[in-house]
Amino acid sequence: MTDRSSENTIQKLAKETADVVVEQSDNVLWRVARRLPFLNQVVANRERSLAREQCAQMLGIYKTLRAGNAKLEGEALYERAVAERLSCDQAKAKDIVRLADLSFAQWPEERDVSYRDIVNYLIVNQILGAHTKAIGTLADIDRVVRASIPAGL
Repeated sequence: MTDRSSENTIQKLAKETADVVVEQSDNVLWRVARRLPFLNQVVANRERSLAREQCAQMLGIYKTLRAGNAKLEGEALYERAVAERLSCDQAKAKDIVRLADLSFAQWPEERDVSYRDIVNYLIVNQILGAHTKAIGTLADIDRVVRASIPAGL
């Protein structure tokens, strides 16, 4: 298989996957967007806007927590940030950090979980939670998170 045919196969698979996401979604706008493709951009723009808002909120929480306790860092800091953002107990926050670690920091290379991973996980789960039949997002949430949350947090 040539590189060009591999690329075409991947692009076709990506489009088919996106069609499945839309078809299985309970989001009316997504289903309409399937018939009117320009609306996909509207949905993706809304997801990016939501992601930017959540990034700003999570960055504010991070800065507040660090200002209150400069020694607070790593997973302990992430758990506190999640607990504050979601108004949940420490056990639930710890579980969310663990799930973010499994989702983002174990593949394709194992590494320590980062604040970006936590924020990305929270945003994607918020979007998918609002659309229970969706199996993905239309926007590249990781790109928004990388642009909004500094590396190394």
